[in-house]
Amino acid sequence: MGNALQSFGCGILTRREQEVSALILKGYSSKCIARNLDISVGTVKVHRRNIHSRMKTSTQTDLFKEFLAYLDGLISQAA
Repeated sequence: MGNALQSFGCGILTRREQEVSALILKGYSSKCIARNLDISVGTVKVHRRNIHSRMKTSTQTDLFKEFLAYLDGLISQAA
């Protein structure tokens, strides 16, 4: 699952946005993400906005649904 978290959004998100989205999907708050990546909470909010825009989602739940669909595709390819 770790590889799926790292590769989710590849080709759509920047590397930093992929890092932020992986932490979002792990359930981290903006404050924890900022601390973990040594960036400001404001920068995390900008990344979140960009992630939702690029992934065509509007909520964290939508992003999680997109990740589950991505994971299902990976599983289907492996079968």
